[in-house]
Amino acid sequence: MFLYSRFIQTILPKYLEPMRQNYFLWSNKKLTLASLAIILLSSCSFGLWFKIKQISITSEKIIGLYPLTGYAVSSLKALFIFSTFWLGLALLRSMIRSDLDRTDLARNLFFCSLPFSIFFLSWIDLSLSMQVLLFSFFCGTLLFFNFQNTPFWKVIKEPVYVLVFFLLCFFLILESYSPLYHNTFWDTWGRNDFLVNLEHQWENAKAYDFLGNFTQSGFLGGHSQGIYMISELSAAIVLIFDLPIIDVLGKYASIKFLYLGFYLFGTFGTYLFFRYGLKLSTLIATIGGLGFFWGNSAYLAFMTGEFPLHMVQFIFFPWVLLIIKLAHSLNKPALSCLAGLVASLSEYAMSSHPECDFIYFIFCNLYNLYLTLIRLTESKLGMDSVKRFFGWLLLFPVFHGIGLAYRVIPLIAAVLNKEYAIFESQVVGRSMVPGLWWNFNGINPLKR
Repeated sequence: MFLYSRFIQTILPKYLEPMRQNYFLWSNKKLTLASLAIILLSSCSFGLWFKIKQISITSEKIIGLYPLTGYAVSSLKALFIFSTFWLGLALLRSMIRSDLDRTDLARNLFFCSLPFSIFFLSWIDLSLSMQVLLFSFFCGTLLFFNFQNTPFWKVIKEPVYVLVFFLLCFFLILESYSPLYHNTFWDTWGRNDFLVNLEHQWENAKAYDFLGNFTQSGFLGGHSQGIYMISELSAAIVLIFDLPIIDVLGKYASIKFLYLGFYLFGTFGTYLFFRYGLKLSTLIATIGGLGFFWGNSAYLAFMTGEFPLHMVQFIFFPWVLLIIKLAHSLNKPALSCLAGLVASLSEYAMSSHPECDFIYFIFCNLYNLYLTLIRLTESKLGMDSVKRFFGWLLLFPVFHGIGLAYRVIPLIAAVLNKEYAIFESQVVGRSMVPGLWWNFNGINPLKR
């Protein structure tokens, strides 16, 4: 009996442990392949369904005549979007489970891919609103069950309380935007007539068309899309919530609440930057967050003027600063890449005046340059430190540019095709408006 137990304790594990490791390794491979298959098939399914819905608005007869490359591009775009949400959901679940060391990466990726199977239901012609609702429900359920027996709540308790405080402040004080008061969109401050430019975007969204920049047809009698007051986010909201085209008050109410969300987003981002980026106290960070909106006289001045054209990219500014700061503090270049992508999101939330974009780009890169110079001074001078300096310096703007490719590439194509012209504003009888002097004394070689 003694020899038998000795055999069990010493000899058997020697042979069983490699088998157990191989089993889990194979299981991880299968889980990873299964999750990739779910994301790939669901994105292809949804992309094809979306393109077919778009084409059928015109005529169902041309569905079979549409080029296969068009269907492939639609599926590829869906794949990029789904992959982004998938990896973001996996990262959030890892944070909740305190598993950022990726000890259970394959299982985490698999569980986070399961909600995307909802989009297979698109082929039974389930409405987009219902698909998004079911997807949100399953994602919320997945995250809720991971809150149990984890210390994550202790980490986010303070930010959640501060966010609730900000909500109360905005809902009670900002009457023009608050859902607690029955004010229409036209009661908001400033020149909101600019937002009429969203009307054709809402109409296109009802036809499942969000890519006005890629459908320019100036030479064929069509029109070219503008470069500001364009919002894929607003168009998606109108489509997902199925707001009728004739419901004018409903559509503009969505804009009112969208801007309320922007203000809350920027205020909360400022608090997070002060609290976790600059390591300030909770009280100072909370006051700083409120000061970003309520104490910023220059920012509030826009709300009595052309506020839609000058505000949205600065809502994302504190979030970009926070991620850049965390990237340098934690020595994680991937976060610097993420900061560039986050910086580009303002363009799709509500594109603003190009001059504001220029200022936004400059100050984001100045902060990145400042932190990169600090890293350089703290390290020994040498070829390796110089390489790291330029690496950290270029990561953010490169990924910012990648995020803006959705806008910049079609804009450059439009200029080359003479559908767009770059020229200085000029009023008859008055001198030229100061700015970038593109038209060279009234002669613009790019103007069509």
